Amino acid sequence: TRASKFEVAASKEMSGQDPEKRSADPKLSAREEYRRAWELLSRERMTADERMSSQQQILKGWAEVDLEGAVKAALAESWQPPPGWNGDMDYWRERAFWPVFRKQPLESWQAIEKADLGVGKYLMEKAWVGGVACDDPKLAISMLEELPDTLKTTAISLAVPRTANEQERLEMLQKIAAGSPDETTMLSRLQTAYAALPPQSAGSGELRGKWESLPEGPERTMALVAWGSTLRETSAEAFGREWAEVPEGQRKEAARVALSQLNASSPAFTQAIDQVVAAGDWDYLNHSPVLSFWPMSTGAAGTKKFADWALTLPAQPEAAELFRRAAGNFIFHDRQESEGWLAAMPAGDWHRDQGYVELTESAAWFGERELAQRAIAAVTDPALRAEAQAEYDRALRRDGK
Repeated sequence: TRASKFEVAASKEMSGQDPEKRSADPKLSAREEYRRAWELLSRERMTADERMSSQQQILKGWAEVDLEGAVKAALAESWQPPPGWNGDMDYWRERAFWPVFRKQPLESWQAIEKADLGVGKYLMEKAWVGGVACDDPKLAISMLEELPDTLKTTAISLAVPRTANEQERLEMLQKIAAGSPDETTMLSRLQTAYAALPPQSAGSGELRGKWESLPEGPERTMALVAWGSTLRETSAEAFGREWAEVPEGQRKEAARVALSQLNASSPAFTQAIDQVVAAGDWDYLNHSPVLSFWPMSTGAAGTKKFADWALTLPAQPEAAELFRRAAGNFIFHDRQESEGWLAAMPAGDWHRDQGYVELTESAAWFGERELAQRAIAAVTDPALRAEAQAEYDRALRRDGK
């Protein structure tokens, strides 16, 4: 392979003889050979695919003998994406280290923690989680408290679905619950775990009866989140019937949990949001992980139905962010139709004004200056019109206009 060529060239350069004819030299540093091979590789002209493949091969071998050196070399490199790749470039850097992380998980974790990697330390911790959680889920969960907070969720999402059977999965969920430092953290971690699993097969009524009757604690919380999971694929009508059985005093908590287990493709998604709105739980709505990824998870399909649903939101300041998330994707993907949709609303309607601000941003992003100017002119609220104008002005500066 191309990478092997550079490794052999580095070995020849350092030893002064053909490595096939040379006996083992105790003074020869494998670390230095890989470092030199990396330098030689950087000078070679090759395609992005060839370079990516060679980089990964060298790093895999280098990490076996000098993890810190290989990591520092990888972090210092400006990685070129292969043709057609639109994802996170960290993936290509991380996967080179997965073999050694999986082969020596504890040793490699300790090496990462001890190494002077600066901001690159988190990238390697993330790579470790990505490699180990998929290969040894039990170990990843046992290390949960040592991981940065932002990687605990990743570890749970990767590890729980890869358990071997139902019993092992139950034991892992129990371990996650028991190891949580407080009730809030336990609920959050279990929501992450169940959201990564297929919907629970147990009847929603059975699980509801269980969590309604149990005292606070891990068993009740597991039953509550499992109940929410059963609603992921249920119809809007079935969701309504199930919700009617939830005691009034427990609906705020139940609404949060139900929403955490649904996604934009769930039939009862907006019904679940409605229940959080009914509970007045705006802080949760505007910081919900499910809703923060809403625009990206829906794409261009089905966006109009969410925009129409957003018109049912109450006229209060807290609802503005939710409205713009719900309607924003429709406005972004179909700016011409959305302009007519907004124009049909009564002048001064808060949905209309918020929508025109969103349209200004979308039109400005696409360089549609006339549409952006019409949208600004249509905003009746002075503060929102100023916001729309500021967004338009930023777009002009960005484009050098």
